[in-house]
Amino acid sequence: MAAGRGLRDGTGAGMEPWSEAAIGQNRRWLSAYILSLTGDPALVDGMVQEVFLVAYRKKDSFESGASFGGWLRGIARNVIRRYWTKVGRQPLFDRDEAIDRLDRIVAEAEHKHMDPDWAERMRAFLSECLEELSEKARQILRMRYGAGRTSEEVASALGQSVSNVNVTVFRARAALGDCLRRKDSA
Repeated sequence: MAAGRGLRDGTGAGMEPWSEAAIGQNRRWLSAYILSLTGDPALVDGMVQEVFLVAYRKKDSFESGASFGGWLRGIARNVIRRYWTKVGRQPLFDRDEAIDRLDRIVAEAEHKHMDPDWAERMRAFLSECLEELSEKARQILRMRYGAGRTSEEVASALGQSVSNVNVTVFRARAALGDCLRRKDSA
C-alpha cells in the first residue's frame, strides 16, 4: 500500500475499503451523518444498511485512491433523497448548499480522525493551551476533570461558590476550544 493511501481513501492507515475495520469505522461516521440529515434516530440503522447494500452492489465503481467515506456519503445522500420522496417528507436541509457544507465538515473531521498523528498533535496543543489559562482555572480543571470531583466538591475545597466554579470551567473550556481550533488550523 502506498504511504498515505489510507488517508486518501477514507479508511485509515493500513485499511482496505471493504475490510471489517473500515466498514465498522464508516458505519459510525454514516450513522452520525444520516442522523444529522434526517433528524430521526429510528431511520439511521436501516439507512446505513441500505447504503452498504448499494455500495456493495456498486463496489466495482469505487475508484481506488478516492475517499471511501466520501463515496459512501454520496450514496447516503441518494438513499435519503429517495426516502424523502417516498414518504413526502421535507428534508431538514432544504438546500444542496447546506448539505454540501455538511459534507465538507464531515470530510474534514473524518480526515483528521484518520490521521494517525492528529491525536498526538492535539495533546501537544492542549498542553500549550492549558499554559495560557490562569493558574486558578488550571487548578479548577485539574480538580474537576483530573481528580473527577464535582463542582460542589471543588467549590468547597477552594472556598468558592459553585456558580463561580462552573463559570470558570465554562470559560476555561471555551478558551481551550478556541485555542485548539486556532492551533489546529495554523
